[in-house]
Amino acid sequence: MALTLSRLAARARGLAAVVSIPWLLAACGGSDDPAIDRGPTAIALPADPNGAYWDAAEGKLYFTDDNTNSLITWDGEGRTTFTTYAALPALVAPATPTQVSLGQIARAPDKTFHVTRFGFGNAGTAVEVSPAKVTRNLTGLDPVRRRIALTRTSAGEILDSWFTTPPSPCPATTNGSVSLLTVNADASAAEQEIITGLSKPVGAATVGRTLFVSDQATGKLLSYSLDAVRSAPATAAQGTTVASFTTNLVSSDPASLTADNIDLMTAAPDGTLFFGGRGSKVFQVNSATGAVKTIATFNTSADPGRLQVRGVAYDTANQRLFVTVHSTDITKAGNALHILPFTPG
Repeated sequence: MALTLSRLAARARGLAAVVSIPWLLAACGGSDDPAIDRGPTAIALPADPNGAYWDAAEGKLYFTDDNTNSLITWDGEGRTTFTTYAALPALVAPATPTQVSLGQIARAPDKTFHVTRFGFGNAGTAVEVSPAKVTRNLTGLDPVRRRIALTRTSAGEILDSWFTTPPSPCPATTNGSVSLLTVNADASAAEQEIITGLSKPVGAATVGRTLFVSDQATGKLLSYSLDAVRSAPATAAQGTTVASFTTNLVSSDPASLTADNIDLMTAAPDGTLFFGGRGSKVFQVNSATGAVKTIATFNTSADPGRLQVRGVAYDTANQRLFVTVHSTDITKAGNALHILPFTPG
């Protein structure tokens, strides 16, 4: 089923009122192939997007939709339509339909997808979508664990992140972990903690055998030797701090509207890390030096906190970043998919 949408803006002039991205002016012109939309582009979404995944082999973008409990694809260059790839399994009781809460997406070489479900403390799990689009909730996972990040390593391991109660806002808690997720043929699964003592780990990405983890509650971007933590679990304190960001998860505090509150993460092959957060900014981090650049800002000072950056996905071949943006007030501006040109380095 295709959903026909209106384009909000196609080039920098159309985004100027919503997005502050001065460096993009020099990037306009993009790819030598005029059919490739490198942006800056914003496409309206009837969906409520979360995790995003770019499949380089297919040249296709996938993202999760909390509105319909589905995995959706963008229909491609020059189009403002989206297609449902697979409806995901219903939530397991006692969860309610309002607790869809899908997170990051990972895909295996055989084209099997896995997607995290946050669960709000009673329905946390991961979902599997087979190449034939058969969908199953993984069994055997503790539903109390609130799962967000998910990534696959170059060796094929699946890693997920989670935290338990007390839930956010809880900047002082240290009850989060990153686990090695093992999935069996019958859809049963198990988690083995490889990093403990985190607060609210929301992003995970690997570059070679280095694992990067972002913690929304502490604002820290940490790195670990993947081989080391696979051999002996590490703690949050044993991670190397690559960069730090502002955090304020107390929604009643006005300062929370402009705090970075970092979220889902992706990595380019050269080690450049990308992520956004509730503060509406999109960040680029050099994983080797820790240098941070803000490459996009979607909110204005007059209306902070309305637009929140969720999933990000990088298209290496066409040097562009896909960003899913969630609106907390769709009467002012709706949810959107943004395409930003970007060349790492």
